[in-house]
Amino acid sequence: MVSVLERRCLSPEMNAGWTEFENAATYEYARKFVEKNYRPKTEDDKSKLDTQLDSMKSTVDSLKKQIEDLRKANETFQSETKAQTERMFVNMKWIMSAMDRVKMSNVSLADFEKSTNSEIPE
Repeated sequence: MVSVLERRCLSPEMNAGWTEFENAATYEYARKFVEKNYRPKTEDDKSKLDTQLDSMKSTVDSLKKQIEDLRKANETFQSETKAQTERMFVNMKWIMSAMDRVKMSNVSLADFEKSTNSEIPE
């Protein structure tokens, strides 16, 4: 037995109208469902998001400051290491020249700044 609805949808015009109605009803339902469950609309939700955003901004600012502090500490460490290396070269030159002056060694003086060989000559 054919229902009343099925008989009415037998005509192409009515079938097109019914399809359009179903599409609109489904869209309306889906839209309301998404709006209700997944999109914050109230002021409370917006204020929560603003609070979270402000919190994230302060965290990012804190991380930027930490990075800058680490960069400065690294630069300080590098400059101190460079200064210590320079002092070491000066002192090593003094020791080598003192050894040469008192003829403690028959090995000629090494030039530390230009020397790339780590072997000690015999």
